[in-house]
Amino acid sequence: MTEREVAEIVEELESLGTKLTVTPRLDGSLRLNCWRMMNSWEHAARIKEILAEHVENSPARAAEIAQFVNQRAAPTLAPSMPEGSAKGAAASGATKRKSQKDRTR
Repeated sequence: MTEREVAEIVEELESLGTKLTVTPRLDGSLRLNCWRMMNSWEHAARIKEILAEHVENSPARAAEIAQFVNQRAAPTLAPSMPEGSAKGAAASGATKRKSQKDRTR
């Protein structure tokens, strides 16, 4: 399956009232979880049909969908501070606090 096809399946399931999440397993694979939201009961037959066709009857497709959901949900990490800058910030804060204590005496 192409990434576009996987995205279409995920978008359709989510538009019908489901939420897809993944849980990493100890062996490195991903478990695909399908949560049904309150409004999903209206589309229960279509949801069941999509899940049967693309997830339950095809472990390879389920793995592709899980990988797509995992990549989409991966947090974006902020750039880390250069090493030593945290120490410098902590040291300057300690100096400021110490000098404030000296002023109050």
